[in-house]
Amino acid sequence: MSTFPSLASARAGGKIMLKKKLCACVNIIKSNSIYIWKNKLVNDNEYLCLFKTTKHSSDVLKSEIKKTHPYELPEIVELKMNRVDSNYFNWIIESTKNTRIK
Repeated sequence: MSTFPSLASARAGGKIMLKKKLCACVNIIKSNSIYIWKNKLVNDNEYLCLFKTTKHSSDVLKSEIKKTHPYELPEIVELKMNRVDSNYFNWIIESTKNTRIK
């Protein structure tokens, strides 16, 4: 998962990863984040992207997020799934089978 500064940047980032087959789906959720950045308290609206992928594609996905992300220091968090419906997981595997890097 990763947060983005705007809906447009979240959609753009998601489309890049989908076109490269690095994920099967991206959920985009509007959120409000409060954090300390460069010694200042920041309260921003952000967009949280949940990228659905496989272990096989996760390292490349994280690398591509770093390369294309608008933030100086993007949040990139990997959550490991230990219980996933098998049909849904098979769809994720099929959707990311031929991972392309361009």
